[in-house]
This record gives sequence, C-alpha cells and structure tokens, in this order.
Amino acid sequence: MKVHFISRLAFIAFVGLALLPLCRAQSQLVGEWQGTVKAGNTQLRVTWHVVAAKDGTITSTIDNLDQKIYGLPVSSMTVKGDTLTLTLDTVRVLDGDTINIRGTFTGTINADATEIHGSWFQGQTLELDLKRVPAQADPGSSEPKEESPLTNGPLVGSCHRVPGRRRFAGRQV
Repeated sequence: MKVHFISRLAFIAFVGLALLPLCRAQSQLVGEWQGTVKAGNTQLRVTWHVVAAKDGTITSTIDNLDQKIYGLPVSSMTVKGDTLTLTLDTVRVLDGDTINIRGTFTGTINADATEIHGSWFQGQTLELDLKRVPAQADPGSSEPKEESPLTNGPLVGSCHRVPGRRRFAGRQV
C-alpha cells in the first residue's frame, strides 16, 4: 500500500515537471497581441487576448476588429519550442446567419516573446504577424480620469465584454 502511494506520488511529480516547460512557454504569451491579415486588397485587424487564471489555466480569444466579431474562443493552443499553434472551431450567429468559424494560426515566437511571425489558414493561407501591445485602457480617452467614489471600495457584480470596451454591472459593498 505504501509503495503504491509513493509510486503514484512520484508519477504525479514527474508529470508535473514534464509539463512545466509547456506551462512556462504558454504563460510568457499572456497579454494582448495585434496583427493584420492581408487578403488581397482587404486588411483585417486582429487582436489575440491571452489570459491566465489564478489556477494557472491559460485561455484566449480572438477579435476581428474590422468585421466587428469579438471574443472568438481559441479551442486549442499548443507551444512546442518556439512554434505556436492556435485552433479556432466555433459557431457564431451574424446578421441572423449561423457561421462556422474554423481556422488555424501557426507562428514562430521570437526570442523575447514580443512578436510572432506566422500564417492564418482558413480555406487559404494568409500571412499574419502578431506583436505584443500594452493592455488597452478605456479606448474613449487617453487622459487619466478622476477617481470616482465607486472605485474606493470593493464591488460586486459581473463584467461583460462589449465590442470596443468592457462594461461592469454591479454595486459597491
């Protein structure tokens, strides 16, 4: 019984250590990334949002700014060495039509993790280079805002992503 427990503990430790480089590689990508897909004469600006939860889980979404399509969930994200692969496989309703959105991004992360040179495949291969950008504050103003009494204490509520901005609905406690 004791040997089985120690074997199991050793296996869990080994798996944890084996996954550590992958977790570290993915965590270096946390933040905001932007790029432009060029399809003939059309250019579409893309933002990739990478978020780490407190438990270490990494999730990400993609926004197509010019087509006003926001929050497309990345269904898989793989980092092997300096190669990143993202897969989208989702369904959206746009203007009453159900659209299947399937695509793959494959890119090479530069040494300081500030740029990713790659390509987007969605029926055809298109160049897409992503650059890390500072997290966006309120897009309406670059001026610091005066402190509101609502920001002087804890808030309870929920945060909803609205195209172009974040909106909080809640109350001060």
